[in-house]
Amino acid sequence: MITPKELGKVLIDETRLNILKTLSSRSMTTTELFKSLPNIRNRESVFKALRKLENIGLIKKVFKKEIKGYRYYAAFKKIELSN
Repeated sequence: MITPKELGKVLIDETRLNILKTLSSRSMTTTELFKSLPNIRNRESVFKALRKLENIGLIKKVFKKEIKGYRYYAAFKKIELSN
């Protein structure tokens, strides 16, 4: 389980926060995410953000044979914080 402090460190980054918001409504590929985030200038920023979010368990990636690549999904329905 992620601590509120860890979550705060992740969500302070605008790119990661926007990715989480986007994935909370539907799954996407890296390319789809990159195209949906107009303030991102390069795909490497998306890759770095995805790795960080996946490492702490906020998103998951699944290989899809039909697209020969990965789709990313939010690993949560909602986030609740407690003291």
